[in-house]
Amino acid sequence: MKGIMVMRNPSMPDIVFLTADKEFVGHMNQLAISKKLTTEQEVDKDQLDISIATHYFSPIVASYASLDNELHLPYASIRTKNDFLFVLKQCDDHLYIAVNGDGSESEVFLQRKLQVLHRLVEFYYGPISDQLRPESVSERQRVWEELARLIDTWTELYGKEQCFLVEAIERLQVNQTVNEICIGALETVLRKFRSVGEKYAVHAMLMVDAKLLALYSSRKASELQSSDILITTLLATSFCHTKERLQNLLTQSMHQYEWPENSTHNQHLSSNSDEYLSAGDGGSDDGSSYYSTNNDSDNGTSEMDTVLRTEVKACPAKSRLLANTEDKGAAGGGTSSDSLSDCEAEFSKEAFFTPPVSASPSKPRSKSLRVQEAYSSKDSKHSAQSLSVAATVSLFGSVAASENLKSDRRDFVRMPAFLQLPNCSCAPHVMQFVPVLPGTTMVIVSQVRVQLAKIISNALYIVNLICQRKSDVTDVQLGFSLRTLPEALENVVKQICEHAKKFKTSGMLKHQSELKECWQHVKRFGLQGYLDTGKTTAVSPRLEAALSEMNRLLKVIFKARYFNVKSSPESVSKQYAEAIKESQYLLRESLFHYQQYLTIKAQRNITMTTYLEDFPGLVHFIHVDRKTDQITAPSLGASDALHEENRGQNPAALVKEKVWSIVPMMHEYLMQGNYTAAVRQGDFYFSYYLYFEDVTGKLVAAQRQIKMEHTDIPGILTGTFFKDLVHRCFPGIPPGFVRCCELLCIHLSVVPIQYVTAHARRLCASLWETSGEVTAPVNLL
Repeated sequence: MKGIMVMRNPSMPDIVFLTADKEFVGHMNQLAISKKLTTEQEVDKDQLDISIATHYFSPIVASYASLDNELHLPYASIRTKNDFLFVLKQCDDHLYIAVNGDGSESEVFLQRKLQVLHRLVEFYYGPISDQLRPESVSERQRVWEELARLIDTWTELYGKEQCFLVEAIERLQVNQTVNEICIGALETVLRKFRSVGEKYAVHAMLMVDAKLLALYSSRKASELQSSDILITTLLATSFCHTKERLQNLLTQSMHQYEWPENSTHNQHLSSNSDEYLSAGDGGSDDGSSYYSTNNDSDNGTSEMDTVLRTEVKACPAKSRLLANTEDKGAAGGGTSSDSLSDCEAEFSKEAFFTPPVSASPSKPRSKSLRVQEAYSSKDSKHSAQSLSVAATVSLFGSVAASENLKSDRRDFVRMPAFLQLPNCSCAPHVMQFVPVLPGTTMVIVSQVRVQLAKIISNALYIVNLICQRKSDVTDVQLGFSLRTLPEALENVVKQICEHAKKFKTSGMLKHQSELKECWQHVKRFGLQGYLDTGKTTAVSPRLEAALSEMNRLLKVIFKARYFNVKSSPESVSKQYAEAIKESQYLLRESLFHYQQYLTIKAQRNITMTTYLEDFPGLVHFIHVDRKTDQITAPSLGASDALHEENRGQNPAALVKEKVWSIVPMMHEYLMQGNYTAAVRQGDFYFSYYLYFEDVTGKLVAAQRQIKMEHTDIPGILTGTFFKDLVHRCFPGIPPGFVRCCELLCIHLSVVPIQYVTAHARRLCASLWETSGEVTAPVNLL
C-alpha cells in the first residue's frame, strides 16, 4: 500500500504529481465513500481522484507549513495508529509526500525515494518543475505514468543492484579487446551523428543492464557528473529493459546465436573507415592489432534550438554499414564523400579521449566482416511498457502527440535532459537511447548552447540563498560573503537582459523589461540592508514578495528560451533516423559475438576473483571511491538467479539480505559522525570504514570531526553528501586534492578483530593495484 504525491502552495495545496498502487487507491476510495465524499458509481477503481487526495492531505500540508513558518521545525515523518507512515520532504517550492501502509518500506527508504524523485524532476525539467502538471489531462497522465514507471524501475534496481544501493557507478570490467571495440564503435557513431547535423553530439555511452560498459567523450565536452550517469543508467534500464539472465544463457543452444553463412551483407569496410575484426573472424585475444581509427574529431559550431522529446521508429529502408554511408552519403541527405571528407577535416581540429580504463587504438588490420542482417529478441517487447515522457514533452518545444505508444518495439528514444555540469546546475542536453542487444543500450548525449541557462541558474541560486533563513545557510552553500550577493545578482541580471535582447521577440523583450523593473524593486525594498544585519533578522514582507516575483520571472525567461516554440515536428528527419539505424546496426555486428560474454560479466563483474582464498573468512566487501563515485564489489545476483528454486538454502541470498540491511545502518552511523563502525550479528561480523587519502594515496586524517545529521542521505542521487563532508572536514583545501573512500567488509563472526582490520588494509592495497593507480597500504584504524 504505497503512494507518492507532490504539492505546491501549502496555503492552498495543489497536487502536481500523484501516483499510488491499487491497494492505496482502494483504501482512499473506501474512506471517501464512508465520508460520503463520493459514491461507488462515481469512483474510479484504478486511479485516485485528485480532489479526494487533496481533501485528506491538506491538513498534513497545512500543519507542516505552520510548524515550518512559526517554529522553523517541520516534521520529517508521521506514523499513525494503524501503522501508516508519512514521510515529507520540502524541495524548493514543492512538498514531496510518500506514504506506506503495509510496513514494507522504512522511513529512510522513503526519504531516499523522495529525493530520487526530486532528482528525476530536475533531470527532466530543470528549474521548471511546474511542467510536472501539464494542462491537458491526457498529457498529464502520460507524464505521471512515466515518472511512476521510473520510480518503480529505481525501486527494482535498488533492491537488486549494489550500485544503486550505495549510489555509485559500476564499470563493467571487460578485456582489452572488447574495450577497444566499444571505444572504436562509439567514436564512429559520434562522427556519424555529426555528419547528419548533430553538431553537439559530445558523449557516447554503452550500458549493459545497470552497468557502464564504455564512455567516449569529446575533449571539449564538459565532464559528465556521476549522478547524471547513474540517472542515465536508470533511464536506459527503463526504456530498454531485458530479462536475459545467466540461467537462460546456460540453457540456450549455440545455434540461436550463429550468424547466417550466406548473408547478403558480407561486405568489406571501405578503406577510409574504421575496421573491426570480431572474435568469430579470428581476432587475437590480446587485442594488440584489433582496429584502426582515423584522426577525425569533432568541432560542432551550430546551435540546436529546438529538439523534440519523441519516440521514433526508424526508417524502413534497408540498413547499411556506416562505412558505406561515409562513401555514398546518408540516405536522403545527398552528402557526397567529398563533402564528408571536408567535414572530417574540420573535425580533425579536436581530438577525442576516453576514460583511463580505455585502451589506445592499435594498428589497422584489413579484414572483411560478415554482417548480421536480422536481429530479434523476445525481450525487446518489454520496451513497449515504457510509455515515455519522451513521447509527450518537448525540450525547447510544446507537448507533442505520441505515436505508436503501444508498439512492440521502439528503435530509439530521443528526449531532453538537464544535466548538472560543474559550471551549470541545469545545462540543457538531448539524449538518444538506442537498444543494441538484449540488455545493451547505446546512449548519445548532445549538448545545447548553455550560456543563458548557466546565467539563469546562477541567478536562481543567489535568489534562493537570499530567501533562505540566514541561520540555515551553510558555508558549503555560500563560499562567499552575503554582502556581495547584491552585486553578483545585479551582474547576472544585466547578462540575462543582454542575452534576451538577442532573441528579438516581443515576449522575451517584455520578460527582460519586467526583470529589470523587479530588480529595481528588490534594491528599493532594502536588500543590502537586510544582508548587512545579523542572522536573526527576518526578511521584510515586501522584500520577500519582490524576491519571489524575481524568482518567477527568471523561470519564465528560462521556460520561454528552452520550452516554448511555435511548432515542433512529430519525428526526426529520415536522414537522422537512418543514421540511428546504421549506428545501431554497426554496434550490433561489432558486439554480436560478445553478447553472452557481456551478459555474464554484467552478473559476475569482479576482477579480484581470488578474494575468498586471499582473505580467509571474508564473505563479501563493497568499496566505493567517492572521488569518482565508482563501486568495486563481488556480484551477488548470478548465484541468486541460479538457485531461484532453493532461495531459502542459497548462501548468496543470505549475504545479499545482510548487505541490504547493513548499508543503511552504517550510513546512519556515518551521519552521526562515526567514520569507523563494527557490528557483530549472528554468524557475521560487519565492519565499515570511511577514510581519506591525498593525491599520492597516503592516508590523511580529517581536520575536524563532522556530524551530518541534518543533511541529505549519503549518495549521489539524493544530494552531495560526500562532497560536502570532504569540504567540511578539510576546509580551505581545493576540491580533488582529497579522496574520500568507503569500505564495507563482511566476515564470518569467528574471524578475530585483528584479522578483520588486517584484511581491510590489504584489500584497499589490492584494489589500488587492480585500478592501475598508485598503490599504498592504508592503516584504517
